[in-house]
Amino acid sequence: MKKGYCSIILFVFALVLQSCLSSTKPVYGFAAGPWLTWSEDPTISVTVNWVSAVKRHGEVIYGKSSDNLEFSARGETSTTTQNIVLSGLEPGTEYFYKIVRSGAGVDGGVHRFKTAPVAGEPADFTFAVVGDWQPMPIIRNRSNRLVADAVEEINPDFVCQIGDVTGHGGLSLTWGPALRILPKMVANRPFLSAIGNHDYWDDGHAHFARFFSYPYQTKTEERGKFYHVDYADVRMIFLDNFDKELSGQMSDFQKDWAESLLREAYNDEKIKWTFVFMHHTMLTTGTSGRNVDLQKWIVPLASKYKVDGIFFGHDHHYEHWEYQYGKSGYLYEEGDLPAEDPLYLWCIGGGGAKLEISFNLLERGIGDDSIEWFNIKTGKMEKIQSYRRPWNPERYIDHTSDKNGYGQAKYSGKNYYHAPDIESYADDNNIYGYVYGEQADHYVKIEVKKEGRCQISVHYPNHELLSGPDGRYPQKWEFVK
Repeated sequence: MKKGYCSIILFVFALVLQSCLSSTKPVYGFAAGPWLTWSEDPTISVTVNWVSAVKRHGEVIYGKSSDNLEFSARGETSTTTQNIVLSGLEPGTEYFYKIVRSGAGVDGGVHRFKTAPVAGEPADFTFAVVGDWQPMPIIRNRSNRLVADAVEEINPDFVCQIGDVTGHGGLSLTWGPALRILPKMVANRPFLSAIGNHDYWDDGHAHFARFFSYPYQTKTEERGKFYHVDYADVRMIFLDNFDKELSGQMSDFQKDWAESLLREAYNDEKIKWTFVFMHHTMLTTGTSGRNVDLQKWIVPLASKYKVDGIFFGHDHHYEHWEYQYGKSGYLYEEGDLPAEDPLYLWCIGGGGAKLEISFNLLERGIGDDSIEWFNIKTGKMEKIQSYRRPWNPERYIDHTSDKNGYGQAKYSGKNYYHAPDIESYADDNNIYGYVYGEQADHYVKIEVKKEGRCQISVHYPNHELLSGPDGRYPQKWEFVK
């Protein structure tokens, strides 16, 4: 999310300390790990990542049995940021690993992981998706840990995230709180993250690339941290909404790259499901502005190539839309075509960062979301007036008896909600197909079945389903292909 919450004192302290520690290859001043990523073929490799307090040659031992770690992989250079690739593995196979001489602050125990199934072959698996983190010492760690614990408890095969892992990517020490919590969730399974604007701040994309080893389309020091991963019959595309401008503008190179991947997936009968992960708010009834340029690019494209879901954050709460582009009679551009089916969109920014109610969601003034649309009936462009209002503080679900469990760890236990059929806070909800929103930390669970079924559900940290007042809006969907 674009609103910073670091205090001036903390900011200055981190800046001064970082300047004392900086070098060509950063010495980060903290230790954390491990967490797993995929930087190469996920069927035959995995990357073990950690940060050590002192420079050293990283080494990992591994094998198919926790009692026989017979193989070894070692880093080529002495560094504090370790990204050790374990290669030559077998698809769909469980392995165990251990960091050699991990040092203080890094978990040196035996961990496990499972390689991806053969690409293009249907399989049964589960993955989780979590939202904005931005942990800081003491302030928000509790919520982050509750979400991380919940994800660990459902034991997914891997975890996806939609950016803002940290609060200020350019200050190396602010990564410490996030990376120390991360192993709770992804020491035993790979972690795939889009990059957020907070991760980007002050050239933080380079830190992001060092910590998270993915198959990027650009070099470590360059902007543009976008990539994709194919897992069984699922294609996952991770966009960088900020590679052109931090305001949320994307390069033509990235857009062309993404469109080619979507077209390829649409035409490949072995790819059954396609999901897109990104950070910026293409839509919101929260406190940020909407990225209309992002809407105009991705909605027609994703509708054309039958994308199964788009996940984003930036605003720290939960919202869901089922947007059938053009059904309302309006298109972004004259040349666009109305969609045959709804596009499923989720804002899942409640990964532990301060919720929108911390940014005057209930007290803010009226905002203007009016934009130009092409009216299909008249064949002309016209401006539609649309205003966004504060959420009603009288509409909430009472969870004061279990604030932690229901995603309100740092709040009153009042889960404020937005249900347009009860009261709408945005005039254009009918255009975008707004379904439901709530102020709560949460995670998304996605279960894929090899017979062609996919179930998506949204849960509080206590694993209960988000269902709205009186259970009227269960956030659970099943798709069949």
